[in-house]
Amino acid sequence: MNNRVQTFIIRYSNEIRFSELAQLRSAILRSMQYNANVLFHNHIDSQKLRYAYPLIQYKRINKKAAILCMNEGVNVIGEHLSNQSTTIELNGVPVTLEIENVSPKITTIQAWDDAVFKYNVRRWLPLNSENYEKFCSIDNYIERVAFIEKILTANILSFFKGAGVTLERDIKCNILDLSEPKLLRFKKTKLMSFDVYFSSNATLPDYIGIGRHVSVGFGTVVQEKKARNNTEAKTV
Repeated sequence: MNNRVQTFIIRYSNEIRFSELAQLRSAILRSMQYNANVLFHNHIDSQKLRYAYPLIQYKRINKKAAILCMNEGVNVIGEHLSNQSTTIELNGVPVTLEIENVSPKITTIQAWDDAVFKYNVRRWLPLNSENYEKFCSIDNYIERVAFIEKILTANILSFFKGAGVTLERDIKCNILDLSEPKLLRFKKTKLMSFDVYFSSNATLPDYIGIGRHVSVGFGTVVQEKKARNNTEAKTV
C-alpha cells in the first residue's frame, strides 16, 4: 500500500490578510493568463468544477502568503515558479511576490492502533446547509461535540481519499477543545467556523486543509508539537 504523501510549500515574504487568500489565488491565475492547470483553480470549464480534494491550496502562514501543493499538485507547481512575471495585482495594488523559502516533504500517513497525535485546526468550516440545520437543533453541548466529531472524522477520511491512501484501520478522533462558533464572510456568504484542538490515531501532514474551502486557507491543520514551539502555527 502506498501511503506516502508528497507536499511542497512555497512561502513568500509578503504579508497577507486571511481574507485576501481568495484574491491571491485569482491574482496568480491572472498572472498565468488563466492557462494554468486545473489543479490551480479546480474549474474544469465555466460550467464544471473538479469535485475532488484540492491539491493546491493557498495559505497564510506566520501572517505571510504561502502555497501548499500535494502529490500531483507538486508536479504542476513549476507552471507558477517558471512564470516570468512575479508581480501580481492584489485588490488593485501591484505586488511583487518574493519567495522566502520552499519546503519539500514526504509524509507517511496512516491510522495507527496504539498511537495518538494532537492537532490544532483553525477556521474550520465543517457545516454545509444540511448539517448546519442539524447542528443548530442540538441544544446539549456534549451532543454538539459528538456531532462535530463525526464530521471531523469524515473530513479526515476525505483527505485520505484525496491523497489516494486506503486505510487499513478505522480513524478515531476526539475533540479536546472546541471554540465558540464564529461567523466568517466568504464570497458574500456568512459561514460558521470553529477552531478545534483534537486528538486522532491518524497522521496528517502539517498545513493541509480539512472541511470546506480548504483551497483558500480554511481548516488548516498543524500538529501540536509544532504549534507549541512555532509561532507560525498559531497565525495561519
